[in-house]
Amino acid sequence: MVWQDDRNDESDIYGAIVKQNGEINNPDGFRISRIDDSQTNPAVAFDGTNYLVVWEDYINGTNNYNIYGARVTPDGTVLDPDGITISDAGDQQ
Repeated sequence: MVWQDDRNDESDIYGAIVKQNGEINNPDGFRISRIDDSQTNPAVAFDGTNYLVVWEDYINGTNNYNIYGARVTPDGTVLDPDGITISDAGDQQ
């Protein structure tokens, strides 16, 4: 599961792994996005190997957000700690 979290005085994306039996690994969550500025509105998908977490990111310093993502392994290892640019076209995505 993933969520927007303001514990560091800015919005970041955190996640936790929920096992099939409902047990939650990392109940306080682990930080997925390590980019400055605010990250909001996360979503997650699983391809059978890794999770893809995506979010809106205001990294460009304007009021227009871009879409970034990161791959996360089933044990919670963030493979892309600096994020992957999914879309940074003009205006909002």
